[in-house]
Amino acid sequence: DAYRSTSTPDGDRTWLATGFSKEMNEALTIDGALTYILVDDGIVDKSTVKSFGTINTKAKAEGSVGIVSLGFRYKF
Repeated sequence: DAYRSTSTPDGDRTWLATGFSKEMNEALTIDGALTYILVDDGIVDKSTVKSFGTINTKAKAEGSVGIVSLGFRYKF
């Protein structure tokens, strides 16, 4: 937390994922996956000294990510 910045304000992550494969016939298989990433809230409380003065930044970052993937395998 001491080095958290506005570029990367997020926190610890918990990944939840599942997937499947379905063989359609001897040559074709369909693969799918779902992933949901829960990101802990991040607090930025930082002061930066510049030549023109001090910049104070206070922020709260929240986030989550959802990923869906679909793939096809074909044997020939």
